[in-house]
Amino acid sequence: MVDVARMTSYLRRRFGEDAAVHDLEYIHGGYSKYTILVSATFEGSRQEVVFRQVPKGRHEEDLPFEFDVLRHVWAPDRPTPEPLWIEPSRNDLGGPFLVTRRAAGSNLGDVFEAKTSVPEQFSLDLADFLAQLHRLDPASVEKAPVEPMRTPEEIRQAIDAMAAKAEEATGIGPRLAAVLGWLRAHIPQAGGPPSLLHGDVGLHNALTENGRLTAMLDWERSHFGDPAEDLAYLRPSLEPVYPWQAFVDRYVEAGGKAPDPAAERFYTVWQDTWRHIACLTHGENFFDTRVVPQMIAGLVQSRRFLASAVDSAFGNVTHHAADRS
Repeated sequence: MVDVARMTSYLRRRFGEDAAVHDLEYIHGGYSKYTILVSATFEGSRQEVVFRQVPKGRHEEDLPFEFDVLRHVWAPDRPTPEPLWIEPSRNDLGGPFLVTRRAAGSNLGDVFEAKTSVPEQFSLDLADFLAQLHRLDPASVEKAPVEPMRTPEEIRQAIDAMAAKAEEATGIGPRLAAVLGWLRAHIPQAGGPPSLLHGDVGLHNALTENGRLTAMLDWERSHFGDPAEDLAYLRPSLEPVYPWQAFVDRYVEAGGKAPDPAAERFYTVWQDTWRHIACLTHGENFFDTRVVPQMIAGLVQSRRFLASAVDSAFGNVTHHAADRS
């Protein structure tokens, strides 16, 4: 763990002996990176910054691609974290990390649902932001953190890679096998040039303050693909608190393209399946890390995501509580 003394030492080596750390706090909840909030003085002023550090054994090779995406999407008037610098290899603080300016605001919910009221203006801001993101020219982004998912062959490869992770983690049970079969049978055709996607859009990754969207966080799942994927990720958590058609209408008005219903359904099944398998992997990692949230993900959240994937693919069915996969 990085403490105030280590962080102060690092900042002084980078910015000079006048650098000082006033406060440091770890934010819990994520699995793929440590999030460290730092209040410090450097370069002549007090600054609030966020360190996103890759834990040992995670995919540190993707960090520079995530930083490149952040630099591509950031603008002063756009609700994204401002990228400051990156340490792409192991360093005095441990694993590689990237640093952004801290955005104001708080979350309205988690990956499943809203935990408080969602202001209408926040929903409109989010529609505007996604329309703007999906219109950005991705040509200057050489590579995103996640492999592209635009052509049928790329999507098929992503399904195969996801299935391999499930097989390695716990094996593939009959319900998961059925869902994977459904995905392979319903791969959408490419409907236009690829867009840059956030890849994990939801209330859990959005910050709000005074009813406005202030930042979309965590770009580690960004990739090139169909904008319908981002919309499908968002819909389950937003639709219960804001009319979905009104959201899509605003998205189209802001320059986005209305999602093809078949593609949106495919990515609805896809996102729950991906999250189910990610939770299975976290659950297996618990035996090495002893991190309790990883155990909860493997035992509880994984079942919830699989049930949702089955419902979206085949309709409501009765789920056996003991069936993990």
